[in-house]
Amino acid sequence: MDGEDTERAPVSLQLTRAQAGDLAELLATCLRDLSAEIADTTNPGYREKLKDRRDRLAQVGDELGGLLGTETPAAGAHPGPLEEEALGQLHPDA
Repeated sequence: MDGEDTERAPVSLQLTRAQAGDLAELLATCLRDLSAEIADTTNPGYREKLKDRRDRLAQVGDELGGLLGTETPAAGAHPGPLEEEALGQLHPDA
């Protein structure tokens, strides 16, 4: 198997409902932190890597939210305070 096939291979994990809830909360916190780091990053390549990671983690959070019947913040859905500040500087009318 090459690297790309390995990255796309499904992985199973069994969690209790409490564990899944804890993981969903952890992911939500991580997504907020990533949004803040993305807003504060000046290196375009690193920013793209962070955005890709945020998108992958948001997909996991969405899956967990669907299983738990709760909403998990999707990537970019709720920008963090630093991201909002950066957006305000780019688009003062926003």
